[in-house]
Amino acid sequence: SDKTSYSNYTAVKATTPLSAMKNAVVKSTSSSAIALAWGQNANATGYIIEQYKGGKWTKIAVTKSNTTIAFTVKGLKSDTTYTFRVKAYRNIGKSTVYSPYTRLAGTTRIANVSTFTGRCSNIGAITLRWAVNNVATGYIVEVYRGGKWKQAKVIRDNSVTSATIDGLGDNETYTFRIKSFRTENNTTKFSEYKSVKVSTGITPIG
Repeated sequence: SDKTSYSNYTAVKATTPLSAMKNAVVKSTSSSAIALAWGQNANATGYIIEQYKGGKWTKIAVTKSNTTIAFTVKGLKSDTTYTFRVKAYRNIGKSTVYSPYTRLAGTTRIANVSTFTGRCSNIGAITLRWAVNNVATGYIVEVYRGGKWKQAKVIRDNSVTSATIDGLGDNETYTFRIKSFRTENNTTKFSEYKSVKVSTGITPIG
């Protein structure tokens, strides 16, 4: 009679790779930090964040939970573009599987003025002073009044380092803020804000 011969079985364990990262974005930037965020991968153990520097990719963070879906990279230079990539990983026994990388790029903000002060200069008037910002085209000064920020001065010369805001009430405290801006090739970049509180009830200058 006919007989069929069979070889022994060979066991192969297949692991499904993780899906690509979704909704990865640069959430916010400052002059020294870039905040990254991404969508949660429910099948992941955590995430790996890498930064391209010195001509190679360098691991800068590994999260231990798939619910950690944001990371802020600090200690960066102002007005500089940085590239990052993020991937999910999953630990299965002694092995680890990974998702494809998702690449992100972000540019830090330009630096703002190093100092910003104010003093009552006359009845209902406050004079603000700040350090010159050599990387800026100019400055925007705002005052908080009526429950919202209002633009008080736009200065398009970075050598101008003071402004007087009048029409204010007597014996009242106001919050002012300043940001630097630089316009190049029809594109304007802004720094973060720097704030100061000043009262009109103090002794006037001079």
